[in-house]
Amino acid sequence: MRKTREIQIGNIRIGAGHPVAVQSMTNTQTKDVAATVQQILSMEAAGCDIVRSAVYDLECARLIPQIKRRIHIPFVADIHFDYRVAVEAIKNGANCLTHIYNAMPPFHHRNPGPIGAGFVNHIYAQIICDGFHISKPVVLATYKMFGADRMTLISDSIRSAGLPDGEYESGGLKVFLKDGAARLADGTIAGSSATLLDCVKTAVKFGIPFDDAVRMASRTPAEMLGVSKGQIKAGFDADMLIVDKDINIKTVIVNGEVFK
Repeated sequence: MRKTREIQIGNIRIGAGHPVAVQSMTNTQTKDVAATVQQILSMEAAGCDIVRSAVYDLECARLIPQIKRRIHIPFVADIHFDYRVAVEAIKNGANCLTHIYNAMPPFHHRNPGPIGAGFVNHIYAQIICDGFHISKPVVLATYKMFGADRMTLISDSIRSAGLPDGEYESGGLKVFLKDGAARLADGTIAGSSATLLDCVKTAVKFGIPFDDAVRMASRTPAEMLGVSKGQIKAGFDADMLIVDKDINIKTVIVNGEVFK
């Protein structure tokens, strides 16, 4: 199974989820190319072959090609910079906006930021379609902007996914789940509790055609990652769900084995 790690180019880090769960790879902030690449190669030696990178300025954006020569980086995550830097990052190999709108500058009419850069350069965009991270009008507008072949549905779920309302733990912090929304004690959104199938249902409820919603949760992300999944055809993994008319699971097939 592939391992996934996240690194932040600049203030280098690995990990995922809430900042409390992030483990520092270095005690000092650095933008040194050699040091950054060496940190990533140590991850490669540990068997990590999918890396998410956060880029913050032009210098960071220009590190991407050097890193990509040695390790597979399918997308750039948590983008906190303006349109000009976003275009530079895309030119250097960034190909996806991670959880678009969240942890990202807004799409402004004079400073379109990474969202505008992603749109005009035809890269992928992940969207948390759980019904509360992103409003219906924005989900539909993003679908019109990027299309089913570039927009991918994600859940951004934490441990409470699929569980009843209550108190849970994530990244060492208490998380309170109520009506499907996971929040910290101060009300900050801590993640989602939806499954990816829930996100497909929400997309359809919002008005996205069923076939496109399914594609955005299967074929499109598989094409982004370059893996043989998401299509029913020779040479592809036999992993699929069979659902009823209400998009409820009837049968699960994993690697050709049927589970009812």
